[in-house]
Amino acid sequence: MCNGKRSAYEALDQFFHAYLVERDLEKTLSLLTEDLYSLGAGAEEVAVSQAEFAALLREQFSALPGPIHYQISRYHEKERAPGLWDCLCQMTTTLAADGGRVIEFAARFTASLQERDGRLLIASLHMSEASSNQAAGAFFPLRFADCAAQALEAPAQLGLVSLLGELLPGGVIGAYLEEGFPFYAVNDTLLDMLGYTHEEFLAATGGLVSNAVHVDDRPILDSLFSQLAFRKGRYELEYRMRKKDGDYLWVYETGKRIVTPEGRDAAICLVSDMTERVRQQELLLREARLDPLTGVYNRRGGEEQIARALREDLPWMFLLLDIDFFKQVNDLYGHQEGDRLLCFVARHIKAGFRSGDIILRLGGDEFGVFIQPCTGPEVIRQRLEEMGRQYHAEIQARYPLSGSSLSFGGVYGSGPAAFSALYQEADLLLYGSKQHGRGRYQLRPLDRNRPALRGRTTRPAISGPQE
Repeated sequence: MCNGKRSAYEALDQFFHAYLVERDLEKTLSLLTEDLYSLGAGAEEVAVSQAEFAALLREQFSALPGPIHYQISRYHEKERAPGLWDCLCQMTTTLAADGGRVIEFAARFTASLQERDGRLLIASLHMSEASSNQAAGAFFPLRFADCAAQALEAPAQLGLVSLLGELLPGGVIGAYLEEGFPFYAVNDTLLDMLGYTHEEFLAATGGLVSNAVHVDDRPILDSLFSQLAFRKGRYELEYRMRKKDGDYLWVYETGKRIVTPEGRDAAICLVSDMTERVRQQELLLREARLDPLTGVYNRRGGEEQIARALREDLPWMFLLLDIDFFKQVNDLYGHQEGDRLLCFVARHIKAGFRSGDIILRLGGDEFGVFIQPCTGPEVIRQRLEEMGRQYHAEIQARYPLSGSSLSFGGVYGSGPAAFSALYQEADLLLYGSKQHGRGRYQLRPLDRNRPALRGRTTRPAISGPQE
């Protein structure tokens, strides 16, 4: 029978010395049972036999052949059954690193030992706390992106976890405030949000935060990070991050500046997925700018889009369209048929122009079309005449008693202009078309020197019938 506490402790101490200090594979294996169970701190450090554990040791010894010094403290043990001992202790290890640094970390350790042929052999091992020096880069709840971050000492680890405690739950990301913003840390929650494994994420981004961000949002991020080195307190930010499938997540980020143990400025932050919220906001905004009956822009939405487009130095044309004798359709065929005719006109306009042209319902039976770039009035004239013929065929088939037709007024030019000037000119030309018998169009270049017009009048223009 073994000599109780002294023999169990000595067996464990002998194992650690052979494993960590001597790095002697055969000697280490001789202290284990063949049916050993082992669970390490790294994601891949699982063994259900001495042979599997030997394979793990060979990999570890190859990657880090030098000695690792250790100290056992807070040791406890009990004899659970005759010849069967359970041990619990605190393990503190130290490792000499580059530049004369000494890396120290602590972990809790449990083991069971069995008496076999007069010797106590280790039957199970369990490292219960992840270490920042694990080869797989594991440290709960983060995966560190580089070796410098892995080398955090225990006080720094506690400080980082404390900081994360203020920010969690959510994805966590950290970056050094350096060119390209190298990753300092990233957690599994964020990796799951983006669809990456840790290795895939680092490979896809080259280890740089800027490469994970939508190209249009990088200037915002660059500006923020450039200020953080001189700034304290939290910050908030919204931007898009690229997913593995090529799509993007809208994320809301809140974080703060920190200084790492090696004296490097970094930022650590909480990242929340706000994609659905952005989509809902965009949907509500879109609905607020669309005409609910026809699906084209309403007056407000259309004017905003046109005003933005008019800032560009490109040729354009603005058309006003009015349904002649629309009241006759309502009176003779009912308001429901009148609504159907409005929807037909909206579809008719969409079919006659490009998908990028801006179509709006200004109210009642009046529509607008903004065409940019516009190649010239001749092309538009041909389209208007064809649209008039198609509309006439629809009216003859569905509402022949109404005598309805389409009248247009259009103004064209190039470069920046005020929407109000375009609307006023086009409205005058539309009125002129109706005065000349309806079912017609008038097109004219914008006269930028003409003062604002009051009251409707007619002026020379390109005109024609809607046959």
